Formats: sequence, structure tokens, C-alpha cells
Amino acid sequence: MRSRIFVQLSVWLLPLMMLIVAWAWRSRQPEYVWFSTQPLDTAGHRAKVMYPRGWEVQMHRYHLLNGIIQGDGRLTVVFTQHQNIVWSWFRGLLRRPAPDAPTEYLDIGLSLTNIGYDPGFATNSSVAVDPPSPWMGSVWIAERVVTPGKQQLVVLSAVTCSDKQRFDELYPIICNSVQIESVQSK
Repeated sequence: MRSRIFVQLSVWLLPLMMLIVAWAWRSRQPEYVWFSTQPLDTAGHRAKVMYPRGWEVQMHRYHLLNGIIQGDGRLTVVFTQHQNIVWSWFRGLLRRPAPDAPTEYLDIGLSLTNIGYDPGFATNSSVAVDPPSPWMGSVWIAERVVTPGKQQLVVLSAVTCSDKQRFDELYPIICNSVQIESVQSK
């Protein structure tokens, strides 16, 4: 009698558990989230880019008056992978170097020269991928520069990582997600 009840219960519990697991997997939080800047110019443009959930965001402002980019102004946003303090402590205890964490950059200025590029650099194009080189070490770099039509604002999205497999996962999503939108268009 007990074995029969156990069999009937397991016949109903197994599909129920599968449904619960499927629902939990489907409703999990997205892997990437949007980051949006404050309005950057008098026209109300703001830059948006995706970054992996859980990464830390650091903003560096250069020559910004009232939050608006003017003249040689520049805004750099750096996204870095969160380092677990416990694992960092164990690595230090075992004298193992920390792995190079991937980094994402969002660099915004009024011209290509403000963000360190030649004025003839192609904007609004596909992603440029640079393999490791002697002067950059073992780091892979992907970058894409975007401008909002005829406006002066220039946004660079870049990803750096020494792990090629992780780099290939990150850069298509991050670099292709960068966009400039107008606050008035919302």
C-alpha cells in the first residue's frame, strides 16, 4: 500500500517540480541591464549601454559644467566586474594572482579628438575588434563609436578582456547596445 502511494505521489510530484524549475528559470533576472546617463547636452541627448548585472559603475567627469558637456568636456563611465572579497582573500593567501577582470568603458565627448581619436575615424559603424598586441599585453579590445546624426556628441563603447571566450560573450552585446537618445523623444 505504501509503495503504491509513493508511486502515485512521485508521478504527480515530478512534473510539478519540473514546472516549478521551468518557471523559476524563465522568470530569472536578465543577465544584462541598461545604464543611462543624465542629459549630456542642451538638446537633451543621453547615452545608453547595456552592462552585466552586478558590475560596479564608476563615473569620471572632466570639465563638465552643470552636468552638460561643453568645450573640451568629457565623461567616462567605467564598468568593472565585482570582485568577491572572500575569493580575493583566498587568492592572496595562496599567493595566486587575481585574474584579469573584463572591463567596459563608455567615453563621451563633443568630438573624436576629445575622446582620443583621429577626426577621420568612422563613426556609427560596426564593432572593431583588436587582438592582443605587444603594447597592450594579452588584452582583447572591442570598440564602437556612435554619434546622434549631425550633432556634435560622440559616444565610444569599449570592452577589454584577456580571456578570449569571455570577451567573445561580452563584446557583441555591449558594443552593439550603445545608443544615443533624446530626452524629448520619450
